[in-house]
Amino acid sequence: MKKYFEEVGRGLNEFQIDAIRSADSQEGFLKDILSELKNPQTDIRLGIRNGYFNLYVEGASLGKFIIDGGKISKIKIHKKYLDLHSSGYENLTLNDSQYNF
Repeated sequence: MKKYFEEVGRGLNEFQIDAIRSADSQEGFLKDILSELKNPQTDIRLGIRNGYFNLYVEGASLGKFIIDGGKISKIKIHKKYLDLHSSGYENLTLNDSQYNF
């Protein structure tokens, strides 16, 4: 499987996978989403890209999760999922105190 991802230019390296595991062990938004992915009846789908991943709900993008420096460092998420009642995307960082992720 690893060879396939290398051939098509998609995949996560070991440090990025460790970053996801680390986020899964902490409380907050990310843990809730990652826990939901483990549910076989979830509507959330995972799309692995080159160095980041996307999550989709019923075919619509929930967000782009960027992994940098051994942690999930930024999330580009649609504002409707943040209850901001506007269109477009919001860039969140791990240091953003407005959102607990």
